[in-house]
Amino acid sequence: MAALDLTPNDEALLTFSGYLSRPFQMEKIYFLHIIPDFTQPGEMDEELRQILQPVLPVDEQIRDRLKKEVEAHFGEPSGVEQFVDVVEGKPYQKMIHWVDVKNVELLIAGNKKVNKGAGIAVRRVARNAPCNVLFVPENTRPSIRRIMVPVDFSDNSSRALRVATDLKKNLPDVTVTTVHIVPQPAAVYYAPEFNDPRFSKLLMQTARESQISFMQKNRIAEEGVKEEFIEDTYANIPRHIAEYAQTHGFDLIIMGATGHSAFNNLFFSSVTESMIERCKETPILVVR
Repeated sequence: MAALDLTPNDEALLTFSGYLSRPFQMEKIYFLHIIPDFTQPGEMDEELRQILQPVLPVDEQIRDRLKKEVEAHFGEPSGVEQFVDVVEGKPYQKMIHWVDVKNVELLIAGNKKVNKGAGIAVRRVARNAPCNVLFVPENTRPSIRRIMVPVDFSDNSSRALRVATDLKKNLPDVTVTTVHIVPQPAAVYYAPEFNDPRFSKLLMQTARESQISFMQKNRIAEEGVKEEFIEDTYANIPRHIAEYAQTHGFDLIIMGATGHSAFNNLFFSSVTESMIERCKETPILVVR
């Protein structure tokens, strides 16, 4: 399902949806727009009816407009059924309802540089939607060649990595890089004398060994997957991830919905929200 809001960002959502329809093996896609439920005073009803009577109902006008935009930007991928729906109500409640009713597996939503109400509602929906969520920044062109997957060696990060490797099979020239932020003991930050290079080397070596066990346990082929380990010198995991993504020009970040240790309850914590706020130029796919 692609959540459209009749802004220029819809073009990015539509083109990205079309681009991913084949590698994600989409069967159906719903383009949904929710009209806010405005309750007018009773004395205004008749006057409004007289004004709107000569034209089509608002929902039909919007549906016709969206159908034209879908045809122009999404196209007609083979084997993908398309539905354009316009409903009225409270955006948060309606989105959750439609995701559930339509058994949606992937919700595609915009991630604007400046959010105006609807963007906040979409993030609120994403926390509770029982599906994967892809945040697409405005003006993003659909081209995926470099994918980054933050890992903490949890089951959820393994699911994220599997999605990345599956995409690699279906998209040409894609590279996948795992990034593990190596946590530092609190003593390193509060007692500089503990900041011994030998200690850091030991932590790094432990992280590398954990990565090997993680890949073997989940039967994920290491071939074609690059690995990166970064010391958490900021004591701020999302900052490290965002900086690495921006400086290395990744086209997509894939993250597990929940994890453990510093990633605990990732999707519902400030970590994910911080990533969404920091990475306004890079699409983020959160995998449940």
